[in-house]
Amino acid sequence: MGRPRRGLRRHPRTGEFAATGDEGWTTTARSGVSTVDPITDLPDRLARREGDHTLLCRGVEAALPGFRTIEAAAADLGEVTVAVSRADYTNFHELLGARVPTVFVPDPDACDDELARARFAAAAGVALCATDDESAGTELAKLADPAVRNALIRRCAELSFGNGAEDAATWLAGQCREVNRAANS
Repeated sequence: MGRPRRGLRRHPRTGEFAATGDEGWTTTARSGVSTVDPITDLPDRLARREGDHTLLCRGVEAALPGFRTIEAAAADLGEVTVAVSRADYTNFHELLGARVPTVFVPDPDACDDELARARFAAAAGVALCATDDESAGTELAKLADPAVRNALIRRCAELSFGNGAEDAATWLAGQCREVNRAANS
């Protein structure tokens, strides 16, 4: 990236809850950037609602006795009881932000370090981590226990990241204004 050009602010970079556990290639390319909160599609307010027991599967096939498998967009995550998901950037931040008790199963072929992200979440007490089908079943079974689910929900509620989409858009708009000013000078 080099030095920022005169008059331009640092480049924005989306934040990562698991940044301190990140060992991927982007760790060496952080100079000259400003960080914004993770960018998600979550609404500003997302109420958790209790209802029938539901299981959301994102990128992983699973079943849990007593739970109905559903599909849910980001705006509907408040209705999800538990989830099993890949630990990609979007799913990771949306499920944690929505306080959905989740088992993250990293994709070993992913282009980002899903394993480090999933392990960081487990170490922080905000999710469970499984590295294969057998451990995924074992970890998912733990989410049948309301006490385990409530502990994960409480811990996720303590997270302080918001949605960085507005900050990133503001930065981009500022860059466009500067480019237009320079072109019209």
